[in-house]
Amino acid sequence: MSDHLLVSTTLHSREAAIELLRSAVRAKLAASGQVLGPAVSVFWHKGDLGESEEWHLVLRTTTARYEELEAHLIEGHPWESPEVTYMRIDGGSSAG
Repeated sequence: MSDHLLVSTTLHSREAAIELLRSAVRAKLAASGQVLGPAVSVFWHKGDLGESEEWHLVLRTTTARYEELEAHLIEGHPWESPEVTYMRIDGGSSAG
């Protein structure tokens, strides 16, 4: 099992995503990350079908740092209950 994770969340603006990325890397909760977008999202929220433009924030961290990173992202996120997910990195080049 890998010790490294890709962690992601989405935000309403490029600036908000960059600010959250910078704060996570400065706090050494993530080694690096990218802001991708804009992307169109279609979703259910509180029983209503919604559609919006969002920016995808992807960060790299370790399993040991995940809980602290998740708390940091939720605390710094402008949404009431943001989704934060992760995927294990089980392969890749040795340069990473």
